[in-house]
Amino acid sequence: CSCRKTKCLKLYCQCFSSSILCDPQICQCESCRNTHEFGEAIVLARKSILYKNPLAFEDKVKDCRVDATGRGGGGEKTKERRNAAASEGGIHCNA
Repeated sequence: CSCRKTKCLKLYCQCFSSSILCDPQICQCESCRNTHEFGEAIVLARKSILYKNPLAFEDKVKDCRVDATGRGGGGEKTKERRNAAASEGGIHCNA
């Protein structure tokens, strides 16, 4: 990530939103609080975000090739129905 103002404790941070800690060898963030030293701050930030949006840390892109029965495949109409149902639920499909 390359966060500057959020201290890596907002969903804007790629690491924080993926529920992983920032790595100083990879990340280019400034004033980072998404590290082992700030464990309590991370927990408080996550709780605050989850209180407002319980699905905040869920994957935003789902594999829509598998339907609710766990079966994939199907014709073009089946794929259209799955994608339409996913879109109504606010899920973006990668299939």
